[in-house]
Amino acid sequence: MYLTIDDAPLNGSAYIDSIITIEKVKTSLFSVGCSIDGSHRFREYHQKFEENPFIEIYNHSYSHANHRYAAFYQNPEYVLNDFEKNQTSCNIKYKIARLPGRNLWQLGERKKNYKQTGATSAALLVENGYQVFGWDIEWMYNSKDYSPKQSIEELIIEIEQLFERPTLTFTANHVVLLMHNQMFAKVTAQNDLSLLIQKLKECGYRFEYLRKYPGV
Repeated sequence: MYLTIDDAPLNGSAYIDSIITIEKVKTSLFSVGCSIDGSHRFREYHQKFEENPFIEIYNHSYSHANHRYAAFYQNPEYVLNDFEKNQTSCNIKYKIARLPGRNLWQLGERKKNYKQTGATSAALLVENGYQVFGWDIEWMYNSKDYSPKQSIEELIIEIEQLFERPTLTFTANHVVLLMHNQMFAKVTAQNDLSLLIQKLKECGYRFEYLRKYPGV
């Protein structure tokens, strides 16, 4: 299992940092530099993530495409510069990237979902030393209040089905779970990250960082 959380740091950061520290599971965090530069509080969250021994920080672009994805991906050189800026401003150690708004994969010569816009940008990132990660399954949320669409029990069933049908994942027996920082800003029984992790542990799953993913 690869726990990945996008759009860090946002208002769910303090909770995420606390739970990962308590549960002691390897977690991959994709950070956005403009959030860090735009808020003293978010910069403090980022520093906590840097200090957390169970969290590794990867690159989710500096601007998050300003949430104008189609325009962003029309200029692959701009995309590359945006990621390079984020790599420097966030002091990111590993050249592991996830494109905002796109579930694109490229690890070496292996690719997935290259028919969507953003593929040229992903290829350019790879040419410049990055590994581009998508995801196998998402803990989806409602855009109005960030509440989860699947219960924890439903999500675990979906994860189990991916292990039972390995052709559905980018790599057999390796499942990358996407979550978003903002869905943990307000925590209820429905989005209790601690409970999710505990149940995954009970199922016998082993947690790893993306930099340990096959082919990286």
